[in-house]
Amino acid sequence: MFNAAMSRLVSEKRYYAGECVLKREMLTLGAKIILLFVCIVHSAAAYEGDYIWEERFKAALIKSHSGLANDQYSVGTLYFLGRGTEIDHVKALHWFSLAGDQGHRKAAYKAGYLHLRGEALAHSSWTALQWFRQSAQAGYAPAQYELGRLFMSGSLGKRDNARALMWMGKARAAHFAPAEEAFEQIVNQIIKIEGEIASGSAEPH
Repeated sequence: MFNAAMSRLVSEKRYYAGECVLKREMLTLGAKIILLFVCIVHSAAAYEGDYIWEERFKAALIKSHSGLANDQYSVGTLYFLGRGTEIDHVKALHWFSLAGDQGHRKAAYKAGYLHLRGEALAHSSWTALQWFRQSAQAGYAPAQYELGRLFMSGSLGKRDNARALMWMGKARAAHFAPAEEAFEQIVNQIIKIEGEIASGSAEPH
């Protein structure tokens, strides 16, 4: 009787163990099905998103033939971000320059940005300066900030704290957040130089 009871107990353990394995396999299979479904939905959404951007890019190119600055800026932005087309900073610069020549301040800023970073052509602080100045004079705060940075860094050959303070002050007045700290840095630099002049220990800047 003892042997029979033990045999029944072992059989029950095997049954429950087998049932747990089966449930675990079913759970794993269910998880795989869910994961596959999510991947399919994600891929479909990504394809649809790509298709939409490709259509927008085609439409933007057609509209750009009108010669309007906003349309040219849109094409430049799509090339810059790689939306609906491959990222191409050279073509982006071309379209930003066209729009910038018509007074589009954001396009002028982007053209300056690409020249400054050397992402389309060789790095050129002087060409960047021209584009930033055009955009800054039109009241675009990010360009005013970059212009201030160029003057304060000395990348144009010599630091010009007076111009740096003027342009950074304009960006700060427009509540462009990065300009706040930069403005304080310029003020501190000016105070330091004046202190050195007063003590007779100033070096050429």
